[in-house]
Amino acid sequence: MMASGAKTRSQILIVVILGLSLLLGLVLAGSFVPNWRSPSEVPGISVLREIRKTGIELPSERTNQVLPLKIGGHNWVGQDLLPIEGDKPATVLLRPQADPKDKPYVDWSDLNGFFSWQQDPVGILTVNIPDTDANHTITARWFIARDPQDTKVVHHPQRVVVAQWYGFKTGGHYAMRQWFWRDLQAQLKGDRVPWLAVCLRLPIDPNITLDATEDVVTELIQVIQGSIGMMLQSEA
Repeated sequence: MMASGAKTRSQILIVVILGLSLLLGLVLAGSFVPNWRSPSEVPGISVLREIRKTGIELPSERTNQVLPLKIGGHNWVGQDLLPIEGDKPATVLLRPQADPKDKPYVDWSDLNGFFSWQQDPVGILTVNIPDTDANHTITARWFIARDPQDTKVVHHPQRVVVAQWYGFKTGGHYAMRQWFWRDLQAQLKGDRVPWLAVCLRLPIDPNITLDATEDVVTELIQVIQGSIGMMLQSEA
């Protein structure tokens, strides 16, 4: 029995070695690893560049101002998102992919430094996007922060609820590794995954809890991501 077990382990080891040898051969031949130094063109890159100038497409009654911003050395755009009824106006901040080599990086840290936030613990909010397949969802970072007084963009202290994610053509996720994995799979098929960093800011009253903002934040995420998805799909 011991001899049989040793033989089996030897066979498994041989298979593993052969598999690693094959994988190494593919890597050296350049047929497995995507070309990160000279990546292929990104579908929808023209749309992303336009978003950086004009923001995302929203109904005229939902937006009235688009403002270019420099955050963490990157070009962002800030866009008002007006309330439907009694809610306070929100702001959506967007960093669209600039070129085929541009990748998600430390965008959430850049925003935290830009606003000098005093931040509560971060939760995770999952939002289904209407009128899409069941797997089109947003998984966002979600938290309450406090804007300190007299920063370069905020002139009075206030509490805000914040939601952050990387938007794709078919959903989105707050973790940049999710984009890397999707883009890796796409490059193996000769394609790319366009992206943009999204940060939603909504002022809230002092006594509002994070859970109490879920409905309004969900509705705003659906509006924002719905526009992103349609704009990127138009260039597919």
